[in-house]
Amino acid sequence: MVKSTLGYWNIRAIAEPIRYLLHHEKEQFEDRRYLFTDYTWKNEKNALGLDFPNLPYYIDGNIRITQSTAILRYLGRKYGLDGKNEQDKLRISLQNSK
Repeated sequence: MVKSTLGYWNIRAIAEPIRYLLHHEKEQFEDRRYLFTDYTWKNEKNALGLDFPNLPYYIDGNIRITQSTAILRYLGRKYGLDGKNEQDKLRISLQNSK
């Protein structure tokens, strides 16, 4: 099985909730951390096949997502954390709108 990949700067910041969720679900993933002091991200970003080359990004097979909220929503659906019924889904949607 191919590991998913999470890419972000070599700091916690907005990618940390994504890392927490991946660890909570025991997902094996490559934690790709970029340094501010080199050009690795600049050289790689257009080759990753992202619709909107930005950090953080998450790659899971053919799924390629950027933006932290979009990644968290995808993972929530993937792991069944997006509510058991319509009322739960509505509450989660309202919370995400803050």
